[in-house]
Amino acid sequence: MEELRRSTQVAFLYSETQRLKEAETDYQEALDIRHQLAKTNILTLSRQP
Repeated sequence: MEELRRSTQVAFLYSETQRLKEAETDYQEALDIRHQLAKTNILTLSRQP
């Protein structure tokens, strides 16, 4: 979760300073982490009785 927070904060900082390519890269990294977390949560929930 800390990596997700870092990626999101850095992406925001980049976007505020008009470093859009870097912002895009970090936002994509944060999105990838969120997708992985969602997959993990779905698998965990589907295994519950």
